[in-house]
Amino acid sequence: MSLWDQLAEGDNGVYNKKPIWTMKLDDTSNEEHILKWLNQEMAYLKQEDQPRLNEIYRHYKLYKGVSSDRVHQRDADREDDYHRTRVQNKVVINHLYDLTEQMVSQTTRFKPAVAVMPTNDEFEDKQASKLAKRLFDHVKYMENLDRKQRETVRVSKVAGEGYLFVEWDKDAGDVHPLYKKLMETTGGKEKKIALKDENGNVEKDENGNVIYVNQKVHVGEVVYNLTRPEKMFFENRRDFEDADYFFRINERPVEEIRADFPKKADKVKANYDESVEYANTYDMRKSERKVDAMIIEFWHRPTKYLEKGIFIKFTPDTILEVKDYPYDHGQWPFYRLTDIEIPSERHARSFFINGRQVASQINNLTTMAVRNIKLASSPKWMMPRGACKIESLGNATSIVQYKGPTAPQLITSNTTSAEVYKFRDQLKDDLQLVSGISGVSRGEPPAGVTAAVALQFLNEQENERNSSFIAKYNEMTRHIADLSLKVCAQFYDRTDGRTIAVLGKNDEYTRVPFDPETLAKEFDIRIQNSSALPESKSGRIQSILDLSEKFPQLVTPEQVADMLDFGQVEKWYDEGTAAVRSAERENEQLLEGESVEPQDYEMHIQHWRVHVTELQKPGFRELPEEIQNNMKDHIMATEMMMQEQAIKNPMWAEKLMTLGQFPLLYMPDQLAPNTPNEPILDPEMEPGAAEDANDQQDLLNAERAIEGEAQRMAEEQVAAEDEVMNQGAPATELPI
Repeated sequence: MSLWDQLAEGDNGVYNKKPIWTMKLDDTSNEEHILKWLNQEMAYLKQEDQPRLNEIYRHYKLYKGVSSDRVHQRDADREDDYHRTRVQNKVVINHLYDLTEQMVSQTTRFKPAVAVMPTNDEFEDKQASKLAKRLFDHVKYMENLDRKQRETVRVSKVAGEGYLFVEWDKDAGDVHPLYKKLMETTGGKEKKIALKDENGNVEKDENGNVIYVNQKVHVGEVVYNLTRPEKMFFENRRDFEDADYFFRINERPVEEIRADFPKKADKVKANYDESVEYANTYDMRKSERKVDAMIIEFWHRPTKYLEKGIFIKFTPDTILEVKDYPYDHGQWPFYRLTDIEIPSERHARSFFINGRQVASQINNLTTMAVRNIKLASSPKWMMPRGACKIESLGNATSIVQYKGPTAPQLITSNTTSAEVYKFRDQLKDDLQLVSGISGVSRGEPPAGVTAAVALQFLNEQENERNSSFIAKYNEMTRHIADLSLKVCAQFYDRTDGRTIAVLGKNDEYTRVPFDPETLAKEFDIRIQNSSALPESKSGRIQSILDLSEKFPQLVTPEQVADMLDFGQVEKWYDEGTAAVRSAERENEQLLEGESVEPQDYEMHIQHWRVHVTELQKPGFRELPEEIQNNMKDHIMATEMMMQEQAIKNPMWAEKLMTLGQFPLLYMPDQLAPNTPNEPILDPEMEPGAAEDANDQQDLLNAERAIEGEAQRMAEEQVAAEDEVMNQGAPATELPI
C-alpha cells in the first residue's frame, strides 16, 4: 500500500477542510503542518481521479496494441517452442494507433504563423514587436517547439489532455559572461562559489557551514516541457477554469534531488509510489524503482486570498522549497490541449472512448477468421476406419476416421462466410466515422469515386470536421508564444550578453545582439491567416510558376526564384535571388534606423525594385520622418550608382529604360527631361572616357533611328494594302 493510500484511509479520503492560504506559509516552524496538508490533499485528489487514471492507462495500452494485461499474447508466435499452444491468441490490428497518427499529421501539417503586433502606433513599439517576433522564432527553433507540440497533440488524442509547460530553467542556455570572466581570473581553474538566496545572502547548512556550488552558472533560458495528464491533479472544482491550484508529479533519482537541495539531503528518501504505473514501460505493469523519489510541485496562482500565490516543491517526507508564485504574468504556466470536452466534466476525454469497442470487435472478427482458417481450411480425408493405411497418404492433410460403409472423400470446408468479412468492413467504416477520419486521408477512397474534384471535396469535409481541434491547436501556438515572451521579459538581463539567431528565407542564420529592454513593451499575439497558395511543394511551385507566366510584370524572375524557396541548394541560389534577399535585409535595417550604404558591386536593379516596393506600402507614410528620409537617401544613392553604371555599359542603360518609375528620386543636372537621348555624363570623367561614351551613345542613337525608319515604312505598306483592298482592286507589291 502506498503512502497516499494510507493517508486516504486514515482520514477516510476526506479533503482538507481549510484552504492552504489560511495557514502561516511563511513560518518555517509550520512546515510539518503544511506538509501534512499537501500530502492529505494529494491523497484525496488521487483517490477522486482514480477512474480517470485507469482509463488513461487503458488507452495507453490500446495505443500500443495491447489487448490484455499479458502483453506477450499480443505478438506470441504460435509455432514457437516456448509459446506452442492449441488456442489462437487474439489478433490485434491497431486501427487506433493509425487513426491517432493520422490526426496528429492532419493537425500539425499546417504550421500557424505567429504575428507579434504592438498595442499602439508608436514607431518604437512597432520595432520592438519585430524584435520580439525574432526572439520567439529563435527560442522556438532552439528548444524544438514544433516537436513538443506534436507530442502534445498525440498525448491529448490518446489520454484526452496534454499539458505543455513554458518554464524558466536557470541551468539552461550559455555560460554566463560573468562566470567566464571569473574563470579567466583564476586561469581557467574551477573555483568554489558560495550559494546565495534571492536576497543575495550566503546560505549555510544546519551546522553553519557555507554551502558552495561547483557547477557552471548559466544565463538561463525558456524551456518547454510536456506533462501527461496522469501526472496532473487539480483542485476539485466543478469547472476546470475555477481551480486555483494543482499538483504536478515528477520522478527523479534520489541522489539528484539531494544534490540540488543539500540542506534537505538527509530527509530525501526513495518513496516512489508503486500504485502509479510507468506508462512507457514495455509490459505496462506496475513497477517500483528503488532509486527514484517523487518530487511534487504545488502551484497556487495569485488570487484575492493569496495575492502573491505560492510555489512549493516537496517530497512526501519533506518540503524542499517554498516561494511566491514564480512568474509575474500570474497565469498557469502551461496550455491545456484537450480532445473531447464533455459538459459537466472537469477533464477531457480521448476519442478512444468512441472507437475502442468498435476496434475490439474488428479484432475479434479477425481472430475468429484466422482461427477458422487454421482449423478447417486444410483438406480432410473422411474415410471409414481401416479403409487404407494412413502412412500411405504421405501428405499433411487431416484425417477423420469413422465407422460405416461410406466411401472415402477428400473434403474442403468453407471456413468463414462472406457476411463476416462484409460486417468487418462495415465496422471499419464506423470506426472512421466516429473518429472523424475518412478513407481518403488513409489512402482508401470510396469505391467508384475517382474524380479529383470529388476526392478534394471529401478531404475538405474531413478538414471541416477537424476544424474545432485545429482551432485549439492554433490557440495553443498563440498562448505559448505569449507566455514565452512574458517569461523572457521577466528573466532576461542585459548582463547575459544574449544574441539571437535570425533565420532568413534562405535558411541561413545571422547572430544579432538582443536587448531585453525590448520586451518591456506590451504585445498583441495573434495567428495570421495562412497563404492561399497550396501547402504541398509541387502544388506551390506550379502555382507560383503559373502566376509568373500570367502576370510577368508583377514580379521579376529573381523574385519568383526567391518565392520558390529552394533553401541552401546552391544549384538554384543564383546571384539574382541573393540580391533580392540582400535588399530585403537592407529594408529591415533601414526601417530600424540603421544607416546602410549601397555598394558598387551590388545588382542595383534588383535592389532598387525591392526598395521602391517598400515606399509603396501604406504604412510607410506613418513612419517617422527620419526613417522615411533614411530610406529615400538609400534609394537616391542606389539610383546614382545605377546611372553611373549606365555610362559605362550601354546594355545596362537599355535595362534602365524598362523601369517605369526610374529615376524616382535622383535626377542629375546633366539629364534634362526633354532630351532623353542625351548621354549621361559624369563631370569628373576623363576626356578620353567621355569621348568613348559619346561614340557609344551615337551608335545607339543611329541604331534606334534605323529601327524607327524600318517600322515607319512597314506601317506605310500595310496602310497601302488596306486601301487597295477597300477599292476592290488586286493588291500590288509596293516598293520598299
